[in-house]
Amino acid sequence: MKIEVIKYSALNLDEMIKESDYDNDAGIDIRLKEKIAIAPHSTVTVGCGFGLKLPTGVMAQVITRSSISKQNITIGNAPIDASYTGEIHMMVSNNSEHWAHFDKGERLAQLVIIPIINFKLVDSLKLRGQNGLGSSGK
Repeated sequence: MKIEVIKYSALNLDEMIKESDYDNDAGIDIRLKEKIAIAPHSTVTVGCGFGLKLPTGVMAQVITRSSISKQNITIGNAPIDASYTGEIHMMVSNNSEHWAHFDKGERLAQLVIIPIINFKLVDSLKLRGQNGLGSSGK
C-alpha cells in the first residue's frame, strides 16, 4: 500500500504524535498537550496542538484508543474535512461515575485518515417498506 505524505503545522509534533508501531496500524496516536480532568458524565473539548493539510479525496477522524475505551472514556469522532487546516480538537467524554484525570503526553486517541467518495443525492428511489431496523424478520 502506498504511504501518503500529509503536511502538518505544530509547535512540536514529536510531543503530540506517536508514530505507528506497525506498518498496518490504523492510525497514529495523539498525545495530550496538557493535563486534563473530566467530571463524571461530562465532555470537554481539547485542542490537539496541530493542524493538517489533507490531500483531496480523504478525511480525518480522531477516534478513541481501545485501551482508553476500557476506562469508559470516548472521543467524539466528527469528520475533519480536507478543507479544514486549523488546529484539530477532540471531544473527550467521561461516561463513568468518577472523575477522569489524564497527564500531559498521555495517549487518548488516534488520528485516522479515511478515503471518501464524493456524491450527489438524486431523488429517484422507490422505497421498499417503511418499518426500518429488523423489519425483514431476520
